[in-house]
Amino acid sequence: MGNHLRARSRALLTAVVALSLVASACSSGGEPGEDANGAAATSSVPGVVDSAAEASTTTTAVPEDPVIAVSSDVGVSDETIRIGYSLDLSGPASAEDALLLDGHFARIDAANDAGGIAGREIEIVVLDNGGDPSLHQQNLTSLADDVLAIGGLTQPAFDEVTAAALSSGDLLVIGNRAVEPGVSVPPGFVPLRPTVCSDTETGVAALAASSDDQTQLALLTSDEDWAQGSAEVARTIAEDLELEVVLDSSFDLDADDAQVGLLEALLDADAEMVWVSGSPVFLADVATVLTISDEEQLWTWGGTSATSAASVFASIVGPALGDVYQVSQAGPLVEDDELSDVRQALAGAAPELTYGEAAPAILGWQQADLLVTALTEAADTDDLTRASVGAAGVALAPDIPEAAVYEIQLTSDRNTTLSMPGSSGLEEVFTESDIPRSVSSPCG
Repeated sequence: MGNHLRARSRALLTAVVALSLVASACSSGGEPGEDANGAAATSSVPGVVDSAAEASTTTTAVPEDPVIAVSSDVGVSDETIRIGYSLDLSGPASAEDALLLDGHFARIDAANDAGGIAGREIEIVVLDNGGDPSLHQQNLTSLADDVLAIGGLTQPAFDEVTAAALSSGDLLVIGNRAVEPGVSVPPGFVPLRPTVCSDTETGVAALAASSDDQTQLALLTSDEDWAQGSAEVARTIAEDLELEVVLDSSFDLDADDAQVGLLEALLDADAEMVWVSGSPVFLADVATVLTISDEEQLWTWGGTSATSAASVFASIVGPALGDVYQVSQAGPLVEDDELSDVRQALAGAAPELTYGEAAPAILGWQQADLLVTALTEAADTDDLTRASVGAAGVALAPDIPEAAVYEIQLTSDRNTTLSMPGSSGLEEVFTESDIPRSVSSPCG
């Protein structure tokens, strides 16, 4: 399955670059998950479906071990344990989510090859949300009636929507990011990354710290809900840091004049710093400013990890953007020694996976590893009910790492596959702990 996903991932990553060059001319104007004619998008990936109504599954053969009698409820039979996913496999985050799923399959395939859980194979049910929060919520409602746990959510995150959809019950939900302050989470919600708020707060503070007393900031935001939330945080932290917001614009990339509007607005603002919140396609469109404009402006740019993708920096705009762009994210770098076993497993499951692409796959592996460990601990007590698995998952929840800001090193060997020594091409330049103590955090 991993190799199928790698093929689809590469097609999507190529599409990101192509879209960055023709977004204005070729905009479909359709809703997320639709093609240019408004028809529902379909997936070519085996085991990945496009709506709750078309749910299918993918399993891996398991050695014949005796089935262990356990207490169980939804999603557990004598043969399988069903785990659900709502991912964006046809919308703006599809390239990242295909990589995320690579990591899940690599870890769960390994668990199934080792005999599964209590003699049962882990069966994955994947629903495509197309980047649409309302479809994500429908998916979760369907999954809640069918699976033992939810193993992974979409990037950048609909975790707030998840919290609202699953506000009661003991269902274990392995989240992508923590939800924003003030949002009630389900009892079994376990996030592995900080909020978009923390990413944004840290990223804007890093811009201010690295800009040699320059104070003019431009905010460019796509119309995605999470990106709008990032812009709101950026305004707050900019005020605390006494930065002048000289441009605060939101763009709909489906509009015919979107790319022209981005170019004109950014050049007219004459900003010294730029904060971008949106999909990788949105970033690629914004970055055309650096390749189209004749002006020599050495702006400092930044954005959350959800805004960038390896494909953008491998595209025609990559060299110009790499000189000025910083990415705010959390979690260990791909080349960390403590991840050597994970890299080896991913290299076997997805042999074309590169260091530049591997961060989402590693997050997927970490989510799946927590899930497998929770299932194992619950099975050891002969109890595979939602309450038991949920309690085990919550007890295993790791500390949320702090956000850090990295410069992009285009001269590194980030295109090396994981089977060889390589680099993610990121160099840490700022951490959440470096934010001045005088700044009050909007992130709780």
